[in-house]
Amino acid sequence: MSESDRDALALQEEVLTEQLGNSVGRFSPRAMRILRSAVHDYAKALMTESEKLSTRGQVDLISATHVRQAAGNLVAGPSRRAFQHLGTGGGILLGVSLSNTAAMVTVGQYSTIGVVVSAVLAVMGTFGIALHIAKD
Repeated sequence: MSESDRDALALQEEVLTEQLGNSVGRFSPRAMRILRSAVHDYAKALMTESEKLSTRGQVDLISATHVRQAAGNLVAGPSRRAFQHLGTGGGILLGVSLSNTAAMVTVGQYSTIGVVVSAVLAVMGTFGIALHIAKD
């Protein structure tokens, strides 16, 4: 058993004892095994994600902020993921718009359709980014 597994098991026991208290007796043995397994998996995933965040930040110790951010990342539902993709797509559209506008300015050739397409892409991209920021 790795150190990470031992830490996850210790965290699992602490969480179960703290959160369930006297309710432990209300769980069937099978339900308790499933609950322990789920808590263990979550604790292990939380520890892994926290470690990734601290590594990304190039720090030696995992802070409480890393753990909070990791917990937020792990519970990101489909709605949050959709808004993240919307923000990414919006950034791409805005980048395409700016690139197209820069090309028209550099060359000195402005077509009506080019200006309209750039403006529409800029509005759509900005809207996508704004939705992502508002949801986050």
